[in-house]
Amino acid sequence: MIIQPAFPPHRRQDPRRRAEAIVYDQLAGSSLPGHALYELRPLPEAPELDLAVWLQDRGRFGIQVKGGPYSVDKSVWTLETVNGTEYVPCPLTQTWDAAIAVRDAVDRVLGFKVFIIPVLLLTDTPPDPSIEGWAAQRKVKVLFGADNLVDRLLALADGTGVTYPPTAGHILNEVDAVTGGLIVPAGVGPAPEPVEEAAQDLIARQVVIHHVDTVNVYVSQAYSDGRDQPVLPVR
Repeated sequence: MIIQPAFPPHRRQDPRRRAEAIVYDQLAGSSLPGHALYELRPLPEAPELDLAVWLQDRGRFGIQVKGGPYSVDKSVWTLETVNGTEYVPCPLTQTWDAAIAVRDAVDRVLGFKVFIIPVLLLTDTPPDPSIEGWAAQRKVKVLFGADNLVDRLLALADGTGVTYPPTAGHILNEVDAVTGGLIVPAGVGPAPEPVEEAAQDLIARQVVIHHVDTVNVYVSQAYSDGRDQPVLPVR
């Protein structure tokens, strides 16, 4: 799997980043085809997403990683730290808003909505029925512990019943869309593959007249990422 950008080396020495490093390394070490983006903010008004993950032919995921023991009581969330109990904002809301921002960013650029699974990953929290209940209400999937993450993501995709999983071409175009074209795998260009969720293929024609007895007609194929690929002229 391709994962970008690189995990900053200095963060591996920061205990607060331990959970992120563990998750990052699992994704980076996976042999499954796909793409992951670390610390993505696809829209200025949205919360930052720890990881946006596309697993080819399986599903799309928006993952928030939370280390430390979390608990919830009557909608009040707390986190146990070395300094004691801290009250924290609802991580389910943050997860949902950040994941859905990926869908909205794709829609703004490509003109169609994709199905993304919001995932709250509590790496140091044991299974908690109260958290599971709140997650179900908020339409967020919650995973406890960081073991076998990729396999559990695949199980989530299967259990959710993803209708249109991303192909290799979709992934390239969607990564390009949510990053503003700043992050694309080296040596690989956006794919002209049609998208099932919506009709994206448009034909644009431009006529250039050089003199009265010759008309050059250039036909260009508009890809779903908005860029034109010229075709040989027709005389």
